[in-house]
Amino acid sequence: LSTALFPEAGMLASTLFLGFGSAAFILQRATEPGVRPAEHGARGSAIRLRPVQIITFALIFIGATFATTEVSTVAITEELGQPEAASLVIGVYALGSFILGIIIGALNLKMPLQRQLAIAVAVIALTTLPLLVPSTVPL
Repeated sequence: LSTALFPEAGMLASTLFLGFGSAAFILQRATEPGVRPAEHGARGSAIRLRPVQIITFALIFIGATFATTEVSTVAITEELGQPEAASLVIGVYALGSFILGIIIGALNLKMPLQRQLAIAVAVIALTTLPLLVPSTVPL
């Protein structure tokens, strides 16, 4: 969008999508868990719990992977002489994430959550490998 329309178009579009998606998420009530009474007693910080630490580390890794992938995509497409293709490559990557998210969300998986997280992190890592060997970006 930024190369086809105007420099701010990409940021504007992502901001609009974020706004609409956030509003749709906030308005979603059907899957909201019920209210439970608060447990009384001594509690520590949630970040001290091992599962929370693992999830936090995994999400930091995933965020770094996405950021690196986007920056690398822009650099690679520019090096290949096709800077306008960066939007297409990043868009396809995002579309794949969206479709897989819808599919996984619709499934009623019986697999333990920690195994699902490990598989998701591995799949994300594997999807970055094709960026290592491009010779052109088909438009």
